[in-house]
Amino acid sequence: MTEYLTEEEQLQQLKGWLKQYGPSIIAGIVVAIALTTGWHYWQRYREVQLAQASALFNTLLADANQHKEIVAARDAQQLQDSYPRTPYAQLATLYLARSAADNKKFAIAEQQLNWVLHHHPAAPLQAITHLRLAKVLLADNKPTEALSQLDAVTDKNFAGLSDEIRGDILVAQHDTAGARIAYQRAMDEIPQVGTNDPLLPLKYANLGLESL
Repeated sequence: MTEYLTEEEQLQQLKGWLKQYGPSIIAGIVVAIALTTGWHYWQRYREVQLAQASALFNTLLADANQHKEIVAARDAQQLQDSYPRTPYAQLATLYLARSAADNKKFAIAEQQLNWVLHHHPAAPLQAITHLRLAKVLLADNKPTEALSQLDAVTDKNFAGLSDEIRGDILVAQHDTAGARIAYQRAMDEIPQVGTNDPLLPLKYANLGLESL
């Protein structure tokens, strides 16, 4: 009888504890389930988005290779509108920027490249975007702004390209001495410079010095 009463007392204590703390525990469980379910849903949604964006980007590449510029531009715009958080939209935007720059529509090219930067690309793509924006700004006669883009490139893997563009900008600013230093650094930093970038030694030579 004593054991039975002890168990009953324990049961009553458990009931009282559940009555007091049960709602909080249940609410915590519900929240945990909701968070887990939401996370899995987001992961699945993200996977689907990436797959769809990848397929559309491949379509863009095919259209561009077939010189269907208008169709490719439409593909790129759809990637921007429907999948702006994917790297494929950023790559598509680089295509739009290059197309605009090739047609000397520098303001549009600048706008597209800034779109990429505002969508937080991965570090290598961010560096490439800054470099391209510097070249577009230089072509648009904005050398000071172009230099500021190069200052944002901190990845050492792009140091050679950055210094070459810096040299181009300094030439445009009639700073021959500064351009000479920048080109020399670029030639030191870019492997097999004569093969990978045959124009760089010519730029250096055009400053009136013997090419290395």
